[in-house]
Amino acid sequence: MNEVSSKRYLALLAAGEAGRLDLEKARSLLNVSLTTLKKYLSALVKEGYLERREDGYYVTTLGLKLANTIRNMKEGRDVSKYIVTDPSTGAPIPLSFSGYKQLLAIIEAGLAPREVVEFHFQRYLLQWAKNSLGDELLEELVNRGIVKTLDDLRKYLETMVEIREEMIKG
Repeated sequence: MNEVSSKRYLALLAAGEAGRLDLEKARSLLNVSLTTLKKYLSALVKEGYLERREDGYYVTTLGLKLANTIRNMKEGRDVSKYIVTDPSTGAPIPLSFSGYKQLLAIIEAGLAPREVVEFHFQRYLLQWAKNSLGDELLEELVNRGIVKTLDDLRKYLETMVEIREEMIKG
């Protein structure tokens, strides 16, 4: 998900009701030149988030899920904490998080054993991400086999954190 600036994903927010991308709106939203925008759009087509047609660019089903996830991140919704538990006993371990930035820090710093994080990723994390964060994309990427390992998840989290930071920068 990361060969070109993560900022490119925000272009998906420039799609109209029919799913057609408004190029001028996207260029203005991202505050980039037309040349840079076209580079971003090419990357989004390659990744499957946009489809190029004769009359323009259209958001795919995958792109729509990402756009909705970005909108949900933008809303700054109240997020329930995810409490990490020991897989063998079900007892809570003194570790929780309430967003992707915190989860990424837990993975990168090794604050929980890898097998514990993998267990939660395989069993419960997708439902929490969908219900608490409004992330419609992660489950789809897991179902398509694009995100299947903890390393894939880490890369996904890095990208989502970057997108959120781009939104904050404005």
